[in-house]
Amino acid sequence: SDFISGSQAITTANLLARNGFGGDESRVTIGWHAIEFILWGEDNTGGSANSDEYNTIAGQRSSSDFTTAGTGSQNAKRSKFLQVATERLVNDLTLLTAQWDPSVSNNYRNNTFLVASNQDTVLKSIITGLATFSQTEWGGERMKGLTSGSQNEDEHSCFSDLTKDDFYYDAQGVLNVITGKFTGRSGTASGPGIGNLISSLDSLYVSLVSGATVGRDAYDPTQSWRYDRVINFSRDSTEDAVHSSLSSARETIVGLGSLFTQLGNRMGYSITVNP
Repeated sequence: SDFISGSQAITTANLLARNGFGGDESRVTIGWHAIEFILWGEDNTGGSANSDEYNTIAGQRSSSDFTTAGTGSQNAKRSKFLQVATERLVNDLTLLTAQWDPSVSNNYRNNTFLVASNQDTVLKSIITGLATFSQTEWGGERMKGLTSGSQNEDEHSCFSDLTKDDFYYDAQGVLNVITGKFTGRSGTASGPGIGNLISSLDSLYVSLVSGATVGRDAYDPTQSWRYDRVINFSRDSTEDAVHSSLSSARETIVGLGSLFTQLGNRMGYSITVNP
């Protein structure tokens, strides 16, 4: 509201300054969710079963909301916000990509990640990150809607209803790191994964791959159910069955945190899962 209905100038510096302003985590002005809100609009779904709100699909913003006639209009401001926020996201991703570019000599990959003397520090950081992400971020904060229920804000991507896609690719990303295999739009790549620290026949390796696969397949985005309905207290019997299945998958995902901690312990590292 500071930017669209208010008088705040829409610049990269101002978006960065207002993000999380005053310690308010719901004040998001940069990144995917800010772009998601501008593109799809407010999520007005919810309510009791078969109500108008319950049957509404999120993301009802019309393209006319971006008509740019009049530089001071809210429509023009939305277009400007979308442009600035998207450019910032592309810039951040470009910087991140550059840090892992094999052809760049002075970056994180070549100056830190591959330096032999940093091996223990790097491996411990990777394992700690995987444990924390699985247990407290992905399986915790992002999936809290499964336990709190009915609040639109508890859906990870509530404006676009793309939560299934979010969780599916969260899991696929974890699998990529475990197995060292990646499939993208430009093809496939493979190399050592974190699982190479132990044998592929080891029960811990099998449990890690199995757990991440369960988490991924539970959120196959081709399934027809809607996450916002599944976490709603007014869900029907079919959605309630999905809720039970997802709750079970969530326990498996949270359990990955302990499995990664075990992996770290095997390597001689003391792993602390960050809250």
